[in-house]
Order: sequence, then structure tokens, then C-alpha cells
Amino acid sequence: MLIDINNSGITKHEQDFVAHLNEVLYPLAVDYIIFRIISDNAHERTAIAQNIIKAMLFVGPIAHILEKYSHGFGKIFAASADDLMGETAELMALRGSGFSWKFLLKRLKILVPIFILATYGAYKVEHLLVAGHIIYAGILFGLSSVALSLTTAFLSIGMYYHSVEILIKENKLKPHTRWEKVIEALKQDFTNPARLGLLIGSSLAPVTGIIAAVSGLMYNGWILAAVGSTESIGAGLTVILWNKISHWRYHRRLERKFMRTKRNS
Repeated sequence: MLIDINNSGITKHEQDFVAHLNEVLYPLAVDYIIFRIISDNAHERTAIAQNIIKAMLFVGPIAHILEKYSHGFGKIFAASADDLMGETAELMALRGSGFSWKFLLKRLKILVPIFILATYGAYKVEHLLVAGHIIYAGILFGLSSVALSLTTAFLSIGMYYHSVEILIKENKLKPHTRWEKVIEALKQDFTNPARLGLLIGSSLAPVTGIIAAVSGLMYNGWILAAVGSTESIGAGLTVILWNKISHWRYHRRLERKFMRTKRNS
């Protein structure tokens, strides 16, 4: 809140100081509003991830039972359940943001074949384990678990890339090289830290898959569910860390502004 200087009870020097303070506070207030919008948006996306993680409490036992009685089916279930729930939430969010059904159907034409391929990959994991290819089995399960999430991440970047090209054509952005367009698209996409966390978590899924395979835990449903939700966990942790760092940076900036104002007064 800005300070009201229309108060006859303060001196001219105090009024000048308060006016100067308002000049400092106004851009900080705008900056904080933008920060809160981004933070709240990221929190909403993280809430989706949190719901997925909660759902893993059910996926784990089901996957464990399936693995106990039929090796392989638990892996398929654990690998696909997280991606299906995540993509369903993503489609609902896009629809709520105003995207047409035509756009969403075009998106599904890409995602459905990826999902089928990922399901087949999860099915082949058991064959690799039986053949003794432990590390390959871990990598394949990790990739199969995050295939849809990775595809979604690249589709999102592609959407921003297309938007950047439109802005350049409308002379709202300066001409960019192809690489500069990609950088701009990444910057826009990663404005939401949940997006960055999703990509980081997806990239780490093959590593967690290898750890599970080498540890001999590829028949444990809860471990399979944890590996399958690596990208959701990554998104949640990234947003928590981003919020803490952003709050700290904002308060540091605010302190420096006040100290500078105090010295100048």
C-alpha cells in the first residue's frame, strides 16, 4: 500500500521523503503483483502434481498386487497411470484456458501413439529383466513412465515457439534467429517453475529407473509408482524451491531499496 502524503500533520521535508518513498514502493508493488500471479499459477499447477502424488498411494498397492500375481502388468499399470492422470489434468487445464476441442484433438493425435509406444515399452521391461539386462530395463521403464510428460513438455515449448513467431510477424518482437526463438520460448514456458520441474523430473526418470532396477526393487509396486511419478515429484519440489528463492530475492531487493532511500534522504 502506498503512503498518503495529504496529511497536514507532517512537515514539507517529511512530505518529500514520503513522496520519494512512494516512487520506490510503486514499482516494487507492481513487481510483487507479477510475482504473486506467477507464484499462484505455479501453485495451481503443483496442486495437480500433488493430487497425482496422492493418487500414487492407490497406484502403489494396485501395482504391487499385479506384480505379485503376474510379473509385468504391475509395471505397465505403474508406468501409465501417472501419465494418464497428468495428461487428463493438462487437457482440462488447456480447455479451461480457452483452447478449442479442435486444438485438443490435434494434440491427442500426437499423444495417443506416444502412449501406445510407452505402454509397449513398459511391457518389454519384464523381458529385459528376465534376460539379465538390468540397466536397460531400468532406463526403459523410466522413459516409458514419463513419455507422455516429456511429449507434453515439448508440445508446450512448441506452442510458445509458434507464439513468438506470430509476435515477430506482427512486429511486436525484434527479428530472432531460430536459436533465439527457442530461447525465448523456453523463457516463456519456464516462467511457470512447475514446467521446469516437470522437465527436470522427466529427465531424471531413467536414472531413478536404473536405481530401482539395480536395487532389485522392480517388483515392488510402491517403488514402481514412485519411479512413475518422478516428473510430478520434480515439479512439486521445483515450485517449493522457486518460491523460497523468489521470496528471499524479493525481500533482499526491498531492503536494498529502503536502505538506498534512507541514505539519499
